[in-house]
Amino acid sequence: MLEFYEPILNLSDSLHHNTMGVILSLKDPVNGSILQSVVEKLRVRFPYFYVKAAYRGNDLVTVPNSLPMTVRHTWDPVSFNTESSNYHLAAWKYKEYRLAFEISHSLTDGSGVLPYVQSVLYLYLSKVTGHSFDPAGFRLPGQPIPESETGNPFKGLNIDGAAAPLYQKKPISDFFRLAGGRSFGPLDPWIDELYIMTSLSKITDVLCLITCIGHSFFLAFIQPFSSPDYFRCFLNELVSAGIQYEMLRSEPLRLCGIG
Repeated sequence: MLEFYEPILNLSDSLHHNTMGVILSLKDPVNGSILQSVVEKLRVRFPYFYVKAAYRGNDLVTVPNSLPMTVRHTWDPVSFNTESSNYHLAAWKYKEYRLAFEISHSLTDGSGVLPYVQSVLYLYLSKVTGHSFDPAGFRLPGQPIPESETGNPFKGLNIDGAAAPLYQKKPISDFFRLAGGRSFGPLDPWIDELYIMTSLSKITDVLCLITCIGHSFFLAFIQPFSSPDYFRCFLNELVSAGIQYEMLRSEPLRLCGIG
């Protein structure tokens, strides 16, 4: 590269740790022991999430972490890359009907997290309900891991010689297809709510992340600052557009940090 940077896990500050997660509310209280067992079972299918940070020369890299990924019976956050998280860069937590998976954004984004969470819920609900769900579309133990999940997308690219910007994503024109793709398919009847959350490092003023369960859309309206007036303006726009809504809760993000 043309510029030198000290090795870091992510660009963050004391309030915004560049972490992300998925929060779900189920129909029934979460069984922690079953959740722990399926999280560990999926290690072989998603090895790239069961890692810790390590030095390699002047770089920070991820290496396999043999310690269990933590599954905590609390809604309090935990610091990644510390003893309390078994030095993982991801963690699960649950309380009553809710559960959440949180992960360092340096490992993946929403398109990588959702298949993992879907697979955890597939194994979890199979055990707690006794149902045999259609496995089509779920990434399960015993399946091969394609290179598209683990390969280097920049392999063979001359970064120093490439014209900026390196990455361009086309605008989404079919919004309903995108949100519908974040459904959990046959698992939807056992899920009441689904939200994608993220805490970024001062790069945006507000985030709106939309998911779909059954016939309902769930929108997480995230602000790195507190502005009730701004939020009310958003709700007024929904009303003016004839969109009916129900506000389910308002709470701090409480996402994990980086130790």
